[in-house]
Amino acid sequence: MDEERTRKLKEVTERTGRVVPEMVAIRPPSEAKSLLIRATRGCSWKRCVYCSAYMGGDFSVRTVDEIKADVELSLLYYGPDAQSIFLGDGDALELGIDPLIEVLRFIHSCFPRLERVTSYSTPLTLNHTPAADLKRIKEAGLSRLHVGMESGDDEVLHLMQKGVGGEAQVEAGRRVMESGMELSEYIMLGLGGEERWEQHIENSARVLNAINPHFLRVRTLAYAQGAPTFEEFDVRGGKLKLKLFPEGYAQLQTPEGILLELRTLLKKLEVSTVVTSDHSSNYFPEVRGKLPEDREAMLSVLDEYEKGMADGTIKLPRVKLFT
Repeated sequence: MDEERTRKLKEVTERTGRVVPEMVAIRPPSEAKSLLIRATRGCSWKRCVYCSAYMGGDFSVRTVDEIKADVELSLLYYGPDAQSIFLGDGDALELGIDPLIEVLRFIHSCFPRLERVTSYSTPLTLNHTPAADLKRIKEAGLSRLHVGMESGDDEVLHLMQKGVGGEAQVEAGRRVMESGMELSEYIMLGLGGEERWEQHIENSARVLNAINPHFLRVRTLAYAQGAPTFEEFDVRGGKLKLKLFPEGYAQLQTPEGILLELRTLLKKLEVSTVVTSDHSSNYFPEVRGKLPEDREAMLSVLDEYEKGMADGTIKLPRVKLFT
């Protein structure tokens, strides 16, 4: 670090009491090369029974000054050449519209080569954010939102305590699309268990067709230690039932069932969307491409997996671990 940067670091440290930026708790795999800036801590909802990602602490919103200090520190440590930035943790829109716009403008003033700034958000937050404000956020420099749809089925969403139904998912997704921001929607295969897989996939396809997002990122329900759904889950003992909210159980979907879910979804989607399986929870990471043009190629990948699973040349674990 040269003399001027050392002087600036000392000034920022004395002014803010900070030496390094706060760490972001979690980020999408697609943001692996992004500079991470923490805008909020934890998740504003934190009730989804399949998730343990934010169990370690309560949700809180950082001040604009705290975030700006971390931006300055990141600039000093990593230089001005960042091309992508992810605002963590669970939902940067919870900062409030004007504070978020102030942060976005400051970020872009510090990193002139930025190509995108992204964040998670939730359907709940988006449906409480006026469309005009989403457009203001886009104009200030937030270019992509990652939204955990997980399912489009009302019953599955209720059992998983997602806090919204399918129509609310449609409304939230359309608001993002109309704002001009890119939208990454997430679906979680297996979320309905063996018992509800058809309605889970049918209604998820319906919701996605109504939104037509830029990206569809596939996830698979996987064992997450500490998540309420898995409180009585016993891998070694073979007890593979999911605990549902408010009561009851569902049988964990098999790898063969997950394949059927994904194949059915790909056939039902009528969208112009990039599909990717960019997470360790997935059984079939090679399934990726652009719909509709790559549909048959993605289905062919599943055909090869099905053939290998049937003849024993491909062996998949009965339970995936969320890592």
